[in-house]
Amino acid sequence: MHRIYATSSLTIINKDGQDAGYGLRGLRGISAPRSIKKLLVPLAGAETIITKKPAYIPRNPSMFNYEKRMWTYQEEAFAKRRIVFKEGMVEWQCNCANWYEHRVRRPEVNGFEAAKGHGTHGVGQLKNMIPSLMGLSHLFKYFNGRALGFDEDVYNAFSGLQTYLNGIFPSGLMFGHPKLFFEISLCWHAADSPCGRRVSLRRRELSEAYTGDPVRNRLPSWSWMGWQGEIVFPMDQEQVKYSGPFCGGFTQAVTKWHALPTPNYTTKQPINAIWHIYREGPWKEQWEHESSMKQDCYYVLWIEWERDVAYRRGSGYVLADRWEELAEVDKVEVTLG
Repeated sequence: MHRIYATSSLTIINKDGQDAGYGLRGLRGISAPRSIKKLLVPLAGAETIITKKPAYIPRNPSMFNYEKRMWTYQEEAFAKRRIVFKEGMVEWQCNCANWYEHRVRRPEVNGFEAAKGHGTHGVGQLKNMIPSLMGLSHLFKYFNGRALGFDEDVYNAFSGLQTYLNGIFPSGLMFGHPKLFFEISLCWHAADSPCGRRVSLRRRELSEAYTGDPVRNRLPSWSWMGWQGEIVFPMDQEQVKYSGPFCGGFTQAVTKWHALPTPNYTTKQPINAIWHIYREGPWKEQWEHESSMKQDCYYVLWIEWERDVAYRRGSGYVLADRWEELAEVDKVEVTLG
């Protein structure tokens, strides 16, 4: 579906109503009239300002809200030109500007108003086609915070984005995790809310309507796709220009990773997490120059065992010297489910 939106000349988006049967309002003789809530502000001299009344946004919007539905994410992410029906009004959105039916603008005087949200929460974060975990973090945060009628549909809802991202990240993605940055991406965590608190996450569960194999096709706990809620990847100093005492970064890999279709599968497929080979040259020189202002840590996963398979419960980090005191001498092989 993402290719349809990406190659279309124009995408019509209806944000009103709870389903596709609501239709487009205001088509004379075809559909119901539009309902526009106006706000009248009286001024001196018998003049009045008329503007659109701000829409009431509930604290917990319905899952039928267009901007809260996961299936609609790719429409806004990939469409280059959009006509949006929302709250009885019509908007034009493209990569250059936003035009509002109720607002008169003179671009020769005011300039163009950039399209809010177009690229902000979408694939525009990766428009330079450079593999970036920071760009993915912003994109996934808003994608995974959206609602689904059936939790098991998250993989299909993400498939369009994954196909696009496979062309940017070497070796592609696996359950939404770029293989290039695999172990870094495993350290994802809940995002902070506007008030500074961590948002709550919920483990996705298969619905009663699911007819597949629940053991083989259950969403993995190690992937953010297995949880519902806004998530982010840990801060990683990807470029030298972001350097500083408050910038976190990953310096070396301590684990080798392989993929298995099932825990009992004998053939292992290596995961090419080779991000560390690019941490040389100017990056390494800058990092070592500021090493006195940084604290070495190990990022770790909190796991629980179930039938010899480890399931993720959370992530964090431990001071390097403390970890090395307690770490086992021999390496351990762990199967994550």
